[in-house]
Amino acid sequence: MKKIAAATIILLLSPFFSAHASGITDTFTSLAKVYGLPLNKEVFCAYNSAGRIAGYNDSDSVRVIPASISKLYTFDFALNTIGKNFRYTTDTFLDGTTLYLNGGGDPHFVIENLRSIVKKISNERHITISRFVFSPNFYFNWKTDPADVASSITASLKEDSGAPIDPNFSVNYSSVPYYGRGLKYQLQSAPLYMLIKQTNNWSNNLTADMMFEKAGGADAFTKYMQKTYGVNSSTIKFSTGSGLSGNYTTCGLTIKVMKHLEYTAGSLSIGIFNIMSVPRVDPGVLDKAFPTIPDTLGIVAKSGSVDYHLNYAGIAYTSTGPAYFAVFGGFSRLSDEPKAKMFDQVFIGSLLNRYKLLSFSYTPHNDVPGNARIVSASN
Repeated sequence: MKKIAAATIILLLSPFFSAHASGITDTFTSLAKVYGLPLNKEVFCAYNSAGRIAGYNDSDSVRVIPASISKLYTFDFALNTIGKNFRYTTDTFLDGTTLYLNGGGDPHFVIENLRSIVKKISNERHITISRFVFSPNFYFNWKTDPADVASSITASLKEDSGAPIDPNFSVNYSSVPYYGRGLKYQLQSAPLYMLIKQTNNWSNNLTADMMFEKAGGADAFTKYMQKTYGVNSSTIKFSTGSGLSGNYTTCGLTIKVMKHLEYTAGSLSIGIFNIMSVPRVDPGVLDKAFPTIPDTLGIVAKSGSVDYHLNYAGIAYTSTGPAYFAVFGGFSRLSDEPKAKMFDQVFIGSLLNRYKLLSFSYTPHNDVPGNARIVSASN
């Protein structure tokens, strides 16, 4: 470990690899050797608007395990299938002092959403709720198991002084949705593009898998990839939207998907900065990423790790146009994961520091619960 630590310091503090390596690929292989990583498990590709700049092990015949890079594919699939303004819906019914919560499969439903419904009922009807009943497919604070949901609702409401409820309230689970008498309130989530940004920032597996299924699932995804990219199972196969298991793809296809996602975000007047994460600016899994790059305000990226695989993919905006990159790393022992992470980040820093990176004015907008809305109330 001491040798690795010393090598890391040299790489972080000296421009050796970016200034003296004969090329990007030489830098990649040299760094892999320094960190003791198996070259046969390392893949990268870099493109600009005109095409491929460099790569290693990145032919279309080489399959990679994308892990959470899968989410970029899911975002592209969902935006082009269910649309940027799609919202999950949760129907609630007020009968007396009981509030029924019918599950609508919204993985983003959190305490702020429940509080907004309770406040609306209190303000409009002057009713204090004493009982909550939820049904299958109702998720709360990222919990899915009914027992966990019940516990989370109970704990959250007890801690939340902003929800006007009976202090002796109860929470129960019903195996069937409620469609009886009472006032109906429907809560709609924030629109899809905001959910995508939150999912990207925190790399939330539950929300990505639900998004994937809502867009049509594995069969619809296969057809979408065939129609949009002209690829079949020899190139790509996805079982999940999160990348937790069952997925493979190629480095080059990942670049194509990022380009298409960038185009889609622009054509829908969203912008790629409101889809992918800005390292060290947005909160989440990339809040400390790429320490060798002085200014990351011209970069959007995604990371991913699963089962001895550690990956990064992103777009860097430079004075000569966008540069697209993807790194798919493999290692043999869990103890090698810190080395693999440092290798990826130092290599990406070396790659992007070759360019004059642009710096944009960007402020994170993370209030997903605040962009949900209660759209109806009826008898």
